[in-house]
Amino acid sequence: MVLDDTDLRLLRLLQRDGRASYEALAREVGLSRTAARMRTNKLLDSGRIRVRGVVRPEVTGATTVGHVSVAIEGSAEKAASALSQVPDVVYLAVAAGRYPLAAELRTTGMERLADVVGRIRALPMVRDVDTLVYSAILRDRFQAERPYTPTELDTTDHVLLRELQQDGRMPFSELAVSAGLSAPAARARVLRLLEAGVVHVGAMVVPGALGVEFLCGFLLAVDDPEGEALSGIARSESTVFLARCMGRGDAVGTVMGASLDQVLQELDRLRSTPGVRLIESWMHLHLAKETYETDFGR
Repeated sequence: MVLDDTDLRLLRLLQRDGRASYEALAREVGLSRTAARMRTNKLLDSGRIRVRGVVRPEVTGATTVGHVSVAIEGSAEKAASALSQVPDVVYLAVAAGRYPLAAELRTTGMERLADVVGRIRALPMVRDVDTLVYSAILRDRFQAERPYTPTELDTTDHVLLRELQQDGRMPFSELAVSAGLSAPAARARVLRLLEAGVVHVGAMVVPGALGVEFLCGFLLAVDDPEGEALSGIARSESTVFLARCMGRGDAVGTVMGASLDQVLQELDRLRSTPGVRLIESWMHLHLAKETYETDFGR
């Protein structure tokens, strides 16, 4: 599937707001509502883009987050298959670099994080695990940009969140049926959840599936982890993720580019950022797992 500039703009808009109306999308890209709907549905029907709701970690207490780089012996695909079965692994990529596997863990505390890392170390093909613990997430395109407002949730909210995790663009009328509400009541509840930052609905793209995204992980050493260097990197449109961390670096993140040349430009930009002393990078070659679903029961 070949995307033109208009498709790419629609994709970026859906990443920021997966529930944006066709009218709103049309206004942003300068199309008629009908044309915007056709293009959007074509993107969604390709099966390579998913609009999903991602519940904020604070809602479930899964606020201890870490990045692990895994050295292995043998096939990276086989090792990734085994690692993907470990609980609390929410993201896993086969990578090119010093470590063939890169994963993100989201757990409910340091003790739980240590237990998960221990399980990874015990896998037969694993030879080494390097762990970085996040101290602050500065940018995450799968989380709401608005501040989180602690919100008391009931079983009806759980139903709505569960449905949004499966289909972020599910119409309010269908959400209402699932939750046993009227459509206006379902709409009011969903908007409350979105405004409170409980959930973010956005488009997820399989890296490289549409020829529009190459992902590259990086680790930085900086002069001042609290300074402008990381703040400026977090503001960049090409930065997918950025977190201050504890470990062998000061910050870990991911940048994206539409081509390998653009990725190279992004890495050069990071190197030339005042305050950045060292950078280590690795390409994401294959997405083995990406799931941020929260189990609210049924």
